[in-house]
Amino acid sequence: VLPQSTVCAKIMELLGQNKVDHRQRKVAIISQDSFYRVLTAEQKGKALKGQYNFDHPEAFDTDLMYQTLTDIAEGKVVQVPTYDFVTHSR
Repeated sequence: VLPQSTVCAKIMELLGQNKVDHRQRKVAIISQDSFYRVLTAEQKGKALKGQYNFDHPEAFDTDLMYQTLTDIAEGKVVQVPTYDFVTHSR
């Protein structure tokens, strides 16, 4: 388990949200990793060689992240993407 996941789980527990049905929760954990951009063929080549910087701000689809968070804040149902680190796609 990643340290961030442990911290988030503890916060959920302290807020009393860990045992609440997900449809009734007031707190949600969303991983920024879900919002990596789909890589081009050139970027995939770099990623396979360990030369792609996944920590750079441009690696993230910030527009999709913003829209998802806005929709959540408005009470809309959202589909958080799942990023596949093997194919470097969602």
